[in-house]
Order: sequence, then C-alpha cells, then structure tokens
Amino acid sequence: MTPRRIFVAFAATSVALAACVGPGPGSPSSSQVTPPPQPPHSAGLTLTPPAGWANRVLPASGGIVLADTEADLTDQTPAGPRLTAVPNTAAPTADTLIANLDTSALFAPTATQQTFGQYDQVPVLRFTTAATPTEGETVEIVSITVAPNKAYLMTLEAPSSSWSTAQSTLEGVVASASINAELFPK
Repeated sequence: MTPRRIFVAFAATSVALAACVGPGPGSPSSSQVTPPPQPPHSAGLTLTPPAGWANRVLPASGGIVLADTEADLTDQTPAGPRLTAVPNTAAPTADTLIANLDTSALFAPTATQQTFGQYDQVPVLRFTTAATPTEGETVEIVSITVAPNKAYLMTLEAPSSSWSTAQSTLEGVVASASINAELFPK
C-alpha cells in the first residue's frame, strides 16, 4: 500500500467513525442547526444588508424594503437608515430623476453619477427635506438599469442629522446588489 492510499483510507475511516458516533456532548444535533440567514431578495433583486437589519418584500410592486429597525420598515419617516428598492419600467437618468420631482419642497437637490459595486455611471439624485442639516431627512434616489426598460429605483433615506454615518452603509447595500434581469417583474 502506498502512503497516498493509507491517507485516503484513514480519511474515509475518520468520516465513517464521525457518522457512527454522532455529535458529542454539547454539540447541536442536526435538528438544532439553523442555516445561515439568506440575503433578502425579491423579483430578481438580492441585497446584502448589515447584520440584524429588518426586511420586508413589497408584493404589490415586486420590491423590497430594508431598515435598521423593524418599525422603520413602515414608518412614514424613518428614525434610522432605510432602503427601498422597486422595479421601474423606465431607465431614468440623473437629469430625469430631478425633472420628475417637485423641487420647490426640496433643499439642495443634486443629480450626479456614481459607481456602486459592479454598476458604473449610476444616476443618483440627492436632496434634503428641510433647510437645515439637523432637521428633516436626506434622501438619495439611485437608478440601476439592468436591461432596456428595466431598472430598479432605490431610495436611500435617513434623518439628516445622521446622514453622514448612514450614507456609506446604505450605499454599501446598493453596491451589494445582485440583479437577474430575467426575473424582473412583468
């Protein structure tokens, strides 16, 4: 017998012994093992939020909402960071994003393009809902085009007073986006 065959036989014996013996004291049985949480997904879109974030699928639109707390999933104005992603049958540019808003009620609207993970030149519209940086909320609308007439509009929002810390977290979730255009809602 060559050393290689001895090693293989030893490995097979070890696996067989482990299967016969089962879990040791204090080890979880197979019925107690919980699979790792899967990233939230809906309609061909998968996002990876920070650990502990709440999420909810929006069945009517084929979208998804993620937030730092469960309450922020449904509150009109979130107390912390929130991201809502919905499919859109148009592929807006940064200029059309700003043109479609009533800017008289918004402060400091800016339209730019930015890179998020694998997505380059993504249109981004950013504005605040109050004149001072400690009031209202700051909002970013991001449009990721995945195919002709198929885009996801992602609304990133947080209280303006905490936007500077929430922005990188929210934009990191956008950068994590995995999109399958074939599963885009019809």
